[in-house]
Amino acid sequence: MIPTQRKNRIVVGFDGSAISLAALKWATEEARSRDSELWVVHVLEEEQVTWPSYAGAPPSAAERHSRLVRHLRRAVREAERLWPRIVPFVVGGSLVAPALLRAAAEADLLVVGTPEHRSLDTPTLSSTAAACVREARCPVVIVSHVPEPAVGERSPLALLPATPVGS
Repeated sequence: MIPTQRKNRIVVGFDGSAISLAALKWATEEARSRDSELWVVHVLEEEQVTWPSYAGAPPSAAERHSRLVRHLRRAVREAERLWPRIVPFVVGGSLVAPALLRAAAEADLLVVGTPEHRSLDTPTLSSTAAACVREARCPVVIVSHVPEPAVGERSPLALLPATPVGS
């Protein structure tokens, strides 16, 4: 298979969680250092919302979508203070990893956040992060835990090279 040509682009997954905000921050700093465009991608999953009966009617899909878009815009505005070349995307899909992989098909780097899980002192990845590491055609940065960095410090927890396609 012929490798795809890169587009001087970084893609970061965003779901509104604290870890995705940390991933966005790291990706913004990296885009600035590489002079790259940054795509902030949120996958609007088609899922059923679990809602306790005492809380009334669950929010509609339109309300959830509207809330998400406001949160995404707010996070992007904040990130644009550091680097203006940011493009937010909201895409539909039933699974997050395939949507992120499609968005990153021609990217130089894919950044995903995953909650820190430890099993016998060995960090483990979420299913989305693991799928991205396995199948991405570009390097993948996993942001798992973001300690307060020292002044001027910026480093991800792991930089995992992409597996060559077809191997």
